[in-house]
Amino acid sequence: MRGLIGLGAFGWFYLLAALIWPQLALGHEQQKNRLAIKRQDVRCINLEFSVAAPLVLHPILGPKQTFDAFINKVAGQSPEAFQKELEKALAVIEKGALVKGPDERKIPLRKWAWAAPPLWQQSIQQQRALIMAGAGNTGHPNPVEFTATACSKSPINRLLIGFDSSLYPLFVEASQSDQFWLTVDIPTAIADF
Repeated sequence: MRGLIGLGAFGWFYLLAALIWPQLALGHEQQKNRLAIKRQDVRCINLEFSVAAPLVLHPILGPKQTFDAFINKVAGQSPEAFQKELEKALAVIEKGALVKGPDERKIPLRKWAWAAPPLWQQSIQQQRALIMAGAGNTGHPNPVEFTATACSKSPINRLLIGFDSSLYPLFVEASQSDQFWLTVDIPTAIADF
C-alpha cells in the first residue's frame, strides 16, 4: 500500500491509464457499421443500415488520400460540392449490393432511403473536430442511417447477401439467432429468417 501512496502525479496517471486503456481499446474495436435485416412480409425484407460516414466515404471518394487529408477536404466543401460527391458514393454503394434469394436469383434492392446530405457532411465535420482535438481515428461521430427494400416473387426464408467493400466490416443481424460479420475477407454470407 505504501508503494501506491508514493506514486506521485505521473505514477497515478500511468496506473490509471493502464487500468482504463483496455476498456478504451475495446470500445474502439466496436464496429461502427451495422445492418439489421427485418422482415416486412413473407416476400419482402427491409435492410436498415447504420454506418460511420467517414469510414464509408473515404475508400470511395478519397482512396489515394490519407484519412485525415480526406476528412479535411470533404468537411470544408460547400454543401453543393459535397452533395455531388456524395451522389457518386451512394451510386457505388447501390451498385455493390448483392442480394440473392433461395432460388439463387438476384433480388434487386429498391426504395433506397438515404440520410440527407447535410447529415453525412456533419458526420465528416464531427470526425474533423475529433482529429483536431487529438482523438484521431478513435472518435465516434454520429452514425448515418439509410434503408433499402428487397422483394421477391416467392417467399424469402434465406438470402445470400454482400455489399460494396466500403461498408466493411459490417455487423449483420438477420435475427436474434443469426448474427455475423461481413468483411473484405468474407464479403458474402447467407442470412436465415
